[in-house]
Amino acid sequence: MLRQAQQPVQEEARWLVVYTKSRQEKKTEENLLEMGIEAYCPMMIKERKWKDRVKKVAFPIFSCYCFVKVKPSQERKVVELYSVSRFVYWLGRPAVIKNNEIEELQRWLNDAEMTDIVTMPLEVNDRAIIKSGSLMGKEGLIMHKSGNQVTLWIEEMGIKIVSTLKRVMLEKVEQ
Repeated sequence: MLRQAQQPVQEEARWLVVYTKSRQEKKTEENLLEMGIEAYCPMMIKERKWKDRVKKVAFPIFSCYCFVKVKPSQERKVVELYSVSRFVYWLGRPAVIKNNEIEELQRWLNDAEMTDIVTMPLEVNDRAIIKSGSLMGKEGLIMHKSGNQVTLWIEEMGIKIVSTLKRVMLEKVEQ
């Protein structure tokens, strides 16, 4: 009986998230790129003021996180890196980021002029403004939050709209 040789399974590279040691995001990206592994650490430029000068400095947008595009067989090499603590998991599996989400993040960072990105926790009874989508610019009251979703109550022109939105689409309104 003749047996056919099995074709090797093609591994597909996918974007994963690694948790880095504190203040090691840029170094992690550099080391991964030197190893021939595609990595991305989104950065933004901020002005820092010292007594004698003002300087523009690049800061990671996501503190202690870096994106890495690897095949499953390369994952061990990544976590063996000194500056990498571990992969980020979601529901018991490594958190996979879609290619188009990475591309959208890169496009957004290249197109937008940002002076600062601040993450503020959204709480029930906070006022928030919608930053994207068909309801962009509308302000409402956070009625409920669960995971990455919030329910926002919008009262305008005598009507009430309850909508569930992703938190990243909202910005807290300071009162």
